[in-house]
Amino acid sequence: MANVVNVANYFLLLNKRRYEKISSEDDKDSRFQTEADMITHLKLQKLVYYAQGLYLAYFNKPLFTQSVEAWRHGPVVNDLYHIFKPYHKNDLMPLADKINENDLQLDDNEKFIIKMTFKRYGGLSANTLRDKTHEEPTWLNTYELNKNNVIDNELMKSFFVEQIKQDLDRLYTER
Repeated sequence: MANVVNVANYFLLLNKRRYEKISSEDDKDSRFQTEADMITHLKLQKLVYYAQGLYLAYFNKPLFTQSVEAWRHGPVVNDLYHIFKPYHKNDLMPLADKINENDLQLDDNEKFIIKMTFKRYGGLSANTLRDKTHEEPTWLNTYELNKNNVIDNELMKSFFVEQIKQDLDRLYTER
């Protein structure tokens, strides 16, 4: 099972790689300066939540042991909150320079889900991701004002299994 900090750090590495690829292909100032391109603390929390949900759906077990809680601005992993809180709304990409992928101790399945999550949600802004989570039953059925209720893994799994089924149905009908 992965360490949640390593999951978060892998997202930062993936974002850095995307930035470097865009920078080598085009003028980085014109292509990679939007809010959706940055990974802020808020966005990182949502990406980690989506990775946990997808991992539960695909492998029937959690990606990491820490609980995901329903906070005012969407799903949050408390341990990550305290680590990244000092960065507030700043882009976390400079932190990726200090990360060595070999130190993250993620297996192939964990990396696969994190990459899939990043590909699907990494291009969305923090606010878009927050709004999206506020429409989903995992947060809607768990959130209570001024409480940080734990989002049940079974609730997450069932929601993400349904999302995967809908994606497959959409692919099938588009053929």
